[in-house]
Amino acid sequence: YEVWCGGNALKERINQNAKIEFELVSKKPKRSNTFSIYLLYPTRGLNISFDYSQTNIQNVRDVAFFAGRTPYPQRVWEEGKSITLQIDDKEWIFPNSGVTFIWNLAKSP
Repeated sequence: YEVWCGGNALKERINQNAKIEFELVSKKPKRSNTFSIYLLYPTRGLNISFDYSQTNIQNVRDVAFFAGRTPYPQRVWEEGKSITLQIDDKEWIFPNSGVTFIWNLAKSP
């Protein structure tokens, strides 16, 4: 998936701070056990939450790679529910940063 924010409606926001928020629900093939998020443009601050509470996956972990003054985001981990990565709104994150979530499928009984 690629999410691009643009268009005439956003012209008035050029050179101004703007918060962007979106929610993505995805269905993936069972053999796929990764989900990556990449930032292609400089941004300031982030909050990425990977909620797997209603899925059949386990042992979720993240591999984060952020360029900037804060290369290691704060992690909030709720066992069996979600992982959230946070970087303060005052900190810049440079392009080609991101995170990959990796997991195992729970074994069927």
